[in-house]
Amino acid sequence: TGTGGPTDALSGALPLAGKNDFAGGLNVLGGTVHLNHANAAGTGTITVTPASAVTIRNSVAATTVPNKIVLNTGTSPTLDFFAAAGQILTLDGVISGAANWTRGNGGGTGTVGLTNSGNSFSGNLTVDTDGGTLRLSGNLYVTSVVAIQGAMLPGMTSSNTITVRPGARFEIDDNITGSAAGYVANRIGSEGNRPAVRLESSTFNYNGANSAAAMTQTVGALTLGRAFSTVNVTRNNAFSTPKLIFTNTLSADLGATVNFTGTS
Repeated sequence: TGTGGPTDALSGALPLAGKNDFAGGLNVLGGTVHLNHANAAGTGTITVTPASAVTIRNSVAATTVPNKIVLNTGTSPTLDFFAAAGQILTLDGVISGAANWTRGNGGGTGTVGLTNSGNSFSGNLTVDTDGGTLRLSGNLYVTSVVAIQGAMLPGMTSSNTITVRPGARFEIDDNITGSAAGYVANRIGSEGNRPAVRLESSTFNYNGANSAAAMTQTVGALTLGRAFSTVNVTRNNAFSTPKLIFTNTLSADLGATVNFTGTS
């Protein structure tokens, strides 16, 4: 508790549990930080600047972290958000900064979800081999009774790439609350300036809203690497028309294949 300066995580493991109310923020420079309560990191900003490998994770079934998160480029390239099998780590605060980060660099087949519509993050995203799911969440995964927009990443541009490695999954979810409340089209990048997607024997799923309406999510170029990948669009209303659009080019490494599917 308290309002003093920031708390630093430098190396090793820092388990944080219970409701903390320190307001000075948390600086993560290295090691593994376990966030095992919604208020584990207090009320300040979590600032990550990797001087050595950084992992931010939970060790309980589910944690929703409301803090703002700033991701700075450091001297280490490893910045990982981790969720073990059956666990969910939800990042509910605004994410900013330009450091590249990974879901599942250290493994872990659980789910990391983003829910904030005000993100300004502008780095690359990687869902690593057998690294579970990275989800841009909609209302289905938000406990508030107020309909809110799904997670957005407008700061990503055509110079960025979302890479999904073998056995991993990237998802864009609209709400399935029975209405279009909270639905926002084209939640990644901006018109004419959207990040590329690289699938390496992995899955990209777009889960449309449960509403009788047209709905679209757009990303940049699609590159297929390695073996067999899947791109799927799920329709949750018999009268909806969800569309997932790849702009620019489609390219493939030698031997790469993709299955485009639609489910309803």
